[in-house]
Amino acid sequence: GRRDALSATDALLTAATSAHADIRLEALRALRRIAPANAGPPVAGLLSSPLAAAARREGERALAAVLRRHPEAPLEPAIGTFEAATTVQTRVSLVAAVGQSGRADALPFLRQALASDEAAVQRAAVLALTEWPTAAPAPDLLAVAHASARLGSRNPQLFQFSVNVLDEALRADPGFHDARVAMGGLFLEKYDSREARGLFGEVLAEDPGHPEALLGMARAALFDRAGDATEHARAALEENPRLVPAHVLLARAALEEEDRDGALESLDDALAVNPRDLEALSMRAAAHFLADDTAAWQTSRDEVLELNPAHADLFATVGELSVQVRRYRDAVRMGERGVALDSLSWRNWGLLGINRLRLGQMARGRESLERGFAGDPYNVWYKNTLDLLDELDGYVPVETEHFLLVLHPDEAELLAPLAGALAEEVYDSLTTRYGITPPLPIRIEFFPRHADFSVRTLGLPGLGALGVSFGSVLTMDSPAARRRGEFNWGATLWHETAHAFHLAYTEHRIPRWFAEGMAVLEERRSRPGWGHELSLPFLLALEDDRIRPVSD
Repeated sequence: GRRDALSATDALLTAATSAHADIRLEALRALRRIAPANAGPPVAGLLSSPLAAAARREGERALAAVLRRHPEAPLEPAIGTFEAATTVQTRVSLVAAVGQSGRADALPFLRQALASDEAAVQRAAVLALTEWPTAAPAPDLLAVAHASARLGSRNPQLFQFSVNVLDEALRADPGFHDARVAMGGLFLEKYDSREARGLFGEVLAEDPGHPEALLGMARAALFDRAGDATEHARAALEENPRLVPAHVLLARAALEEEDRDGALESLDDALAVNPRDLEALSMRAAAHFLADDTAAWQTSRDEVLELNPAHADLFATVGELSVQVRRYRDAVRMGERGVALDSLSWRNWGLLGINRLRLGQMARGRESLERGFAGDPYNVWYKNTLDLLDELDGYVPVETEHFLLVLHPDEAELLAPLAGALAEEVYDSLTTRYGITPPLPIRIEFFPRHADFSVRTLGLPGLGALGVSFGSVLTMDSPAARRRGEFNWGATLWHETAHAFHLAYTEHRIPRWFAEGMAVLEERRSRPGWGHELSLPFLLALEDDRIRPVSD
């Protein structure tokens, strides 16, 4: 009867403190099967004592069984033991046991454990919530995933942990759209826009007006340089006009198109909702910096750093947008300031490394990029560029009076005399015309594989151009990169060298459309037949008066 059960429980509790490991283990196993409701406090107390791993597991199971089998058994004794515990191991055991009970009244305690400053206690609470019998903890798991993702910007191992937590949240509640959107955001942060789009699309298939999913689509489109980024962002704002990140995305897209007024208008909308949003304030600082409004830039910068003195992403944002308008030296300066503020800002290390390479600072660029990749091993741009740098080590450098030609060893002997002579010709022509000298030497890298040229330029294959100028560093396809007759490498060299002069003349302030027109003009001046031919669509637009005037 009940008296016998109580007597047996007392005997088992005594046996559970035996000096013999086997007796302790068997006693705990028996308690798991028969212990009554009032055995909870002494079983919780057993977890405060030194126990071998196997005995500790059985003690956790015994307490969980008591709490699960007897809903009337109070949680307070276990919680009190947790609060009085002197070891992390005891606190972890109590969280695990209470979590295994599956009782709804245990959730507040587990949520409190999630906020512990002890990582082991946090992990125990997360594990308990991922194994919960209902969907109730799904929002808590989402919060954990968000927190882990923020930490994952410094510790890449936490990225996979965040994905696993979100998987569990979705297993608990497959219709939990916010968790699916969050997972899409994680994949996008780690450069997998295809997977991210799929997750956002799954949400929109069920809820076409989900604002965060629409924003996710906008971010993925901006990431992919697709044309529908602003369309998705505006759709998100129609659903939620107070969605600050959507306003900020529109501002970034406007700045990338050199539309400062449009960017500031979107930022005003964002800051009207949240005047302390660091991303919006950083974007506003970037708008002022790119407009060379020094006083406004300094004021905006100081406002951000007053709110968060360690916000290194401010400098990464300004640096990345500087790249969009070909101000690579400014990007380097911003990266330097970012890593000085936060030595674990992988985003700034990558910004610094890529743009040092664009300035021809090859050794320092590689060093910075390696730092960035060590902290962000998912970044395919960093990896591809570092792999290409290994290959570039085997290229042949050839110096002329004003140029450093970097050529594949299979091509150097044949191409160097031709390219060197043409480069010096364009140099003489343009120094006479413009009366200035770009920083010397002008470095020209020739790639016999178009994919390598694309990686050197963007970090990814697939660039449609033939050559790119970063100023006094030019990259281009060599004649071997294309089939015979597909392109004129000499015209490309002349075109990209003209960019070097125009960027130097304007201190990298020349608008892209104007720079392209001027470079084509220089091609035409150099040789009959060089330069782009007029296309039929252009001629039709000209005839219909659809060409915008230069003043626009």
